[in-house]
Amino acid sequence: MMNLYISNMDFDASVPGHALGPWCYASITDYNTLASLVDSSLLPPPYSHFSESIHQMDYVRDCTTRAALRIGDYLNNKHNTNFSNFFWAFTQRGWIGHIAGCLYDYYLRVNKISKLDMSYEYSGIELTEARPSTVQHLVICLKRSQSLTAWLASETLDYLAPDNCQKKQTVSCRLPQSDHTSQFEALPLAQLQLPTSPLHTITSWIKRFFHISQYPDMMLHNYQLGNGKIFLIHWLTSRKKSRSSISHFSKKNMVNRLTATKNSFEDERFENLLFKTAVKLIPNIYWDFDAFGQVLEDVNSAIKKSTNKKILFPTPGLIYDEKAEIFCALKKEQDNALIVMAQHGSFYGTLKKYQFIEQEEFEKSDIYCTWGWSTVEDVENNFYPLPVFFSKQRTARSEHDDGSILFVVDDEMVNFHRIRSGGYYSDQHIALLRQKFDFFGTFDNTLRKNIIYQAYPASSPTLQTHAFLEQTFPELKITNQSFQEHFKRCRLVVMPYPGTTMHFALAANIPTILFWEKDFFVFSRQFQHIADCMHECGLLFYNPVDAARAVETIYNDPEKWMRDRDRRACVKLFQRHYAWTEKNSVPYYKSFLNDVKKFYRATTCNLK
Repeated sequence: MMNLYISNMDFDASVPGHALGPWCYASITDYNTLASLVDSSLLPPPYSHFSESIHQMDYVRDCTTRAALRIGDYLNNKHNTNFSNFFWAFTQRGWIGHIAGCLYDYYLRVNKISKLDMSYEYSGIELTEARPSTVQHLVICLKRSQSLTAWLASETLDYLAPDNCQKKQTVSCRLPQSDHTSQFEALPLAQLQLPTSPLHTITSWIKRFFHISQYPDMMLHNYQLGNGKIFLIHWLTSRKKSRSSISHFSKKNMVNRLTATKNSFEDERFENLLFKTAVKLIPNIYWDFDAFGQVLEDVNSAIKKSTNKKILFPTPGLIYDEKAEIFCALKKEQDNALIVMAQHGSFYGTLKKYQFIEQEEFEKSDIYCTWGWSTVEDVENNFYPLPVFFSKQRTARSEHDDGSILFVVDDEMVNFHRIRSGGYYSDQHIALLRQKFDFFGTFDNTLRKNIIYQAYPASSPTLQTHAFLEQTFPELKITNQSFQEHFKRCRLVVMPYPGTTMHFALAANIPTILFWEKDFFVFSRQFQHIADCMHECGLLFYNPVDAARAVETIYNDPEKWMRDRDRRACVKLFQRHYAWTEKNSVPYYKSFLNDVKKFYRATTCNLK
């Protein structure tokens, strides 16, 4: 009987066995050992390429909605309340969606194991005091620890109980303490407040420009609810004519977006697994009668103080703050409030399917503010394109150029599975690690000394990438701090994925080299054309060695390379569709706020 390892908590490289996924290797610090283990013990992923499962993403979201409604009924009965389906969908889908992504990945893997002609034994995981304190505590545990995700894998094995898998023992562990706020604040946009992001622009611009002394007919209240902020606007003034108007909703309003479900890929076993697991993990702030009652008391008090405030600007990350979510849901139902949200991340719009966090933000918004693009494939939308600011510090490159090459990477979590058509799922991290080695291995030591490996500013359980790189390429500078300062001074940006920094860099005309395998990402039709253009003009490469050789070629004068006619035209095309820039954005933002006011007056959303 073969050992089946389900996490790095039970993995033992000295004992032969098979690993459920690459997260089992999170403690391996030698790259050659890792490569050998991958070849000998890693079980095949549930699909050979992510595009094979892209059509199942809608199903996972539908399961999340159905689970949220079942949880709502469960909590209504528990607390003797009668909140609506809309309320529960609005407040529960976010945290359940985090669980659903992980659980579905394990579900597919265990189903695949059940069909193998091999017998396994495994160590099960039980959680003592499993219930997290808040939504944010739950999410941080999923992202930053192995115990919760290992427990999810164990629960999946116990529930499906494949005939060829036998539990040999049960290991007890606990969730990390809920000291989560500082970790969440370390995420890039919350920590750095990059000046080109819509989230920073909207909130800081409103705070800066709308003072009662300047606009006596306008009142601005900043409500601090939990860890989130909500701006409530009573009246907005503007003397500029808008260059863009907000369209009216289609027949599918927010209620339909939040609660409508489909019948594709029905699998009662997975939906029951999701519900049973979610019940065990309902955050205590919803589960405990006194805690839930206190939240409702705080929210109702805020609602009473804001009865004439009809326009809400929740900060991104709304799904991590239960007080803010409850406030928005009740304001929507009771006061017909208008919810305006800014884009959280950059994948939305470029990918054919979207990370569910961004999907949640869109679906909870009456108006969704984006980086410049105003349409999305296969979505009946109400997008509003906002410009990003030119960075004044980027205008004179020679004054800031320190000769560095900024190599920017995404959060490399291998144990937390975010269902989307972009970003690296667990098994792709192995391929990505090899690509990095090929890329850095192309350079000589002299050029490697100029490379700054800009890691994601969060500590996630992942492969020991930093240790591998330090052993093999000690010349690299590895950091997860001071991104903004490095971004200002670098000579060249290199990225192995189409993330947020790509938008920042191309919006500011910073010389940029991109590389990823051609089929790593499943792009929307509108972005695929731009990606093809990037490849044709030499901004995007489909293998790391070609990208590295391009860096060597252009390093001495990347500005001249960037001014090439075809390259310049491609960057302008990208800016026009995905990073629209405006030298004087203030009049546009005033026009935008005026449009919000007019849209609210003209639109009635019956959410009851």
